[in-house]
Amino acid sequence: MCDKTMSIDRMEKRCKRLWRAVLEQAFKDARWDVTARAWFRSKDQETGSFLWICALLDLSPESMRRLLANKREHERKPFPMVIDYSTDGRLYRDFIKDIGAGGVFIETHMPFSVGDEVSLSFPLPRYQKYIKIAGEVVRIAAQGIGVKFKVANQDQEVTVESLSETI
Repeated sequence: MCDKTMSIDRMEKRCKRLWRAVLEQAFKDARWDVTARAWFRSKDQETGSFLWICALLDLSPESMRRLLANKREHERKPFPMVIDYSTDGRLYRDFIKDIGAGGVFIETHMPFSVGDEVSLSFPLPRYQKYIKIAGEVVRIAAQGIGVKFKVANQDQEVTVESLSETI
């Protein structure tokens, strides 16, 4: 990228494209990574910091932070319900805090890692039946884990898509 034959203008455009990609990845990571969310709140102005990238790309840090705060792919609703789930042959029973078409937040103090595969089972009160679905841990927090649903068939897809209407 630092080829002497490359014009300053071309280098600047490539550099900005690279830092824009860093910012886009940070937005993705901030959905589940506490460190990424802290990076957005930082007041650091060193090279590579959130504020430095915003200045380089002529973006408003406040606007970017608001965008991050409002970024949720699916609406979540409170859903205090018992959930049975398993991973690596171990069974757990905890409570769902909230739920949406994309997944659930489970209140737990058990140690999990981002990327852990889990099998979930919980009741849908209006239908008097249980939903059983696979998921992946995508967020770790002090009060629990965020699990993204992994839809396996059309029936699950319809059920998951209608969750916000049925709760």
